[in-house]
Amino acid sequence: MKAALLVLACNAPKVLEILARHFSKEPFRIFVHLDSKVPLEDYSRGREWPENLEFLDERFEIFWGGFNMVRATEALARRALREADSQAFALVSDDTLPLFPADRIHRELLSQPNRIDVGISRRNPPYLRRFTDFFFMDSPATSARPLEIQNRSFDEDSLDAIRRLAQLQERGKFPFPEVWGGSQWWSLGREMLEPILDELSQNIWLRESFEFSAVPDEFAFQTLYANRVGLTARSFTKPMLTDVTRDPSPFVFRTVQDFPPNPDDKLFIRKIHEECGDSIMRALQARWSHV
Repeated sequence: MKAALLVLACNAPKVLEILARHFSKEPFRIFVHLDSKVPLEDYSRGREWPENLEFLDERFEIFWGGFNMVRATEALARRALREADSQAFALVSDDTLPLFPADRIHRELLSQPNRIDVGISRRNPPYLRRFTDFFFMDSPATSARPLEIQNRSFDEDSLDAIRRLAQLQERGKFPFPEVWGGSQWWSLGREMLEPILDELSQNIWLRESFEFSAVPDEFAFQTLYANRVGLTARSFTKPMLTDVTRDPSPFVFRTVQDFPPNPDDKLFIRKIHEECGDSIMRALQARWSHV
């Protein structure tokens, strides 16, 4: 059985190359969604990607806090699920490196595929407002991040989204038993991922409730997973180690000495500085050779 890495890529081709090389000889497949704002040449020029890596043809323009991040994740998952022998799927970014040798990560993902950090959002009302209120961030005109004024004009797709948002405001958000939120980075098994994707694509009311939320990549899969399995309390299990305790947050790692302690349940670490990936990987491999 194989595992699949679902990579959201936008600005770290050097680190992605190291990650891909690490998993090139193990039972893994690697699928990459590259933000459509980024030229594919930035990731292909001067690089030979392993045979088990595939860049998706379907690409979305990613805006921080917008639903296109969920659309990109869906596209990665749908493509990976077409490979019948892949049973575990881990969502990572292109500035991610492994914390263990590939064979151990493979065993860990296959033995415990469902690793997702979730908490009940109603216990944090300001955070819950990201779902209960209405947002639209998937266009230059409405982006949460700074852009040149002349680049913020509306197009017809944006205007259509605003019309649908207005209709959703009249109806209200989908009445989930609980809204759960947590880390964007997760791993899921096939038997869990398939029904989550089906629910997200087939229930338009549910889907648009996430689409017109803020940062839905930290709500959508998390809520559908937690309600499906009937969670009643916070789950801290996740495959990704990220340091949000230091500024700028999340902390960018330049050496392994910068790493926080990594619990055994964490399999990957981000954000790795683009120019430091090789030295960090060598240091990690030296650690593994002494274990």
